[in-house]
Amino acid sequence: MKKGRIRVLVADDHPVVRHGLKSILELDPRIEVVGEAGDGEELVREVERKSPDVALVDLRMPGKGGIEAVGSILASGSSTRLIALTAYDEEEYMLEALRAGVQGYLLKEIDAEALVSAVEAVFRGEMVLDPRVGKTFQELAERSATPAMRSRYGLTSRESEVLELLLQGLGNREISERLFMSVNTLKFHLKNIYGKLGVHSRSEAMRRLR
Repeated sequence: MKKGRIRVLVADDHPVVRHGLKSILELDPRIEVVGEAGDGEELVREVERKSPDVALVDLRMPGKGGIEAVGSILASGSSTRLIALTAYDEEEYMLEALRAGVQGYLLKEIDAEALVSAVEAVFRGEMVLDPRVGKTFQELAERSATPAMRSRYGLTSRESEVLELLLQGLGNREISERLFMSVNTLKFHLKNIYGKLGVHSRSEAMRRLR
C-alpha cells in the first residue's frame, strides 16, 4: 500500500454493486479498497478486523442492516468514517442515517468523480451530502436544532452559529469562511461546543440534538 492512500471498505448486499464500486474507487491512485461486506454483521466484523479509513454502507441489507451496523461500529469507538450509499431519498431514511451518525449520505446514481471526491472529503473530516438530497437534509438538520435545545446546553451566540452551520453539513473551512474566523478559532469553538454537549465529534453532536 502506498503511503497516504485512503483505505476504503464497501458494504452492499449485491455482489455486482460491490464490484462496480470497487472498480470505480480503485481507478484512483489515492484510494485502496481493503475489503467488502455483504451484510451488516460482516461489515461490523470487517471494520473491526481491517480498520478502514472510510466505509461505504448500503442502508438496507439482509439480517443486520446498514443503520444498525453503523450504530454498532460507532459504539465500539471505531475511527472509521461512514458514508450511507443508498437508493432511498425519503426523509425517514435520511433521519435514520443522521441519528445513526453517518458522515455522508449519497444516492447510488452518483457519478464516479463525485463518489471519489466524497470519500476524500469524509476522510478529511467533512460531511458530504448528495446534491439531490442536500436541501432536504439541511432542512431536517435545521428543524432539529431549535434555539431552545441549544440554550439548554449553555451555548454562546457564536457557538450557536457554529453549531447551526455544522448541522447543515458544512465542513470546517466552509464554516470558518462563512463566519469570518480562522480555522483555529473555529476548532476552539467546536471544542467548547462538544464539551457542553458531552460529545467528542460532529456525528455525536448530531445524534445528541435529535
